[in-house]
Amino acid sequence: MGSGYFDAAAEDFEACLQRDPDYAICRRYLAFTELYRGNTDRALELFEAGILEGQNSHLQIMTPVYFASGDERAALLYLAYVTEATDGALNREVNYHYYSDHSLSNESITQLTRSAYLRENGTLNGFVIPDLEYTEPLPTVSNSGLIWNPFETDRFRPASRDAYLAARRAVIIEMRLPEFWRANGFPPQCHPVDDDDFECGWIDGTD
Repeated sequence: MGSGYFDAAAEDFEACLQRDPDYAICRRYLAFTELYRGNTDRALELFEAGILEGQNSHLQIMTPVYFASGDERAALLYLAYVTEATDGALNREVNYHYYSDHSLSNESITQLTRSAYLRENGTLNGFVIPDLEYTEPLPTVSNSGLIWNPFETDRFRPASRDAYLAARRAVIIEMRLPEFWRANGFPPQCHPVDDDDFECGWIDGTD
């Protein structure tokens, strides 16, 4: 899945579930795979089945999907669930604005985060400014949502879009995926450019 071959990944996770229908992790990763290959309704169906089973891994990947659905009440309820499950109630208001208003500046989000922290703690000691400019490299582990999620919020935020795209590209290079693709074939959302470059989009019908 992380390498961008979503059809092959889906086959593997489907086979996993055929062998053990109760293996919740397979269902969760199949949900993400369906999301990345553009099957949003199927992804939500699988993901929500996992919620009923008590599967709480990688909840943040689906948060922007619920906001993009246009059902703000469902999105808010899901955000409340995520922040409660991840002990992140402090940033619930901040996350709501981040996901629902893509026009907000990075400075506005930082101020909202600072105010929420101050309300919760009574002091700014220990406050860490959120890295909305992607000055730190993205991790190369457990980052499939940041690379392949077609609803990734910073893809649509003018304030952070360029920095996000540069960070995304840097992770793909760090993972040596272009070399792997040149040897094994590029996935449909990516293609080579000349002999030593590449471009990657998303599978969501908007590219």
